[in-house]
Amino acid sequence: GYFPEELKTGCITPIYKGGKKCEVSNYRPVCSLTPFSNFFERIIYDRMMNFIESNNILSKIKSGFRKEMSTESAIMNFIDKIDNGLDKINNTAAIFMVLRKAFDVLDHNILALKLDHYVFRGKSLELLLSFISNRKYFVC
Repeated sequence: GYFPEELKTGCITPIYKGGKKCEVSNYRPVCSLTPFSNFFERIIYDRMMNFIESNNILSKIKSGFRKEMSTESAIMNFIDKIDNGLDKINNTAAIFMVLRKAFDVLDHNILALKLDHYVFRGKSLELLLSFISNRKYFVC
């Protein structure tokens, strides 16, 4: 249930997106972790996704971070919903939101509750929370 503090240091590299180079908002921060942390993260991701997929935890229309799913598949699903609504002469509406820095403001307590709800409990949950908390960063 514990991930070593020494392995949770990340190197932030600002990647220029466009616009005025003197504005910080025109850079995207990319974090590089230690090779062991990357390896660990990949193993945990693969195991969690196998569990999630084999137990049908996520809805079929959830496309983020899933194999053979992309923004294109999400858009196609959205267009199908609109098309079906129009065919059946139903009122159809959509609300779009942009969540800037969504992962930066993710409440770890809410994440822990969600993971527990989906049967990630005990030492595995403690390990996940230890892995993402109390990180240290430096800018390169």
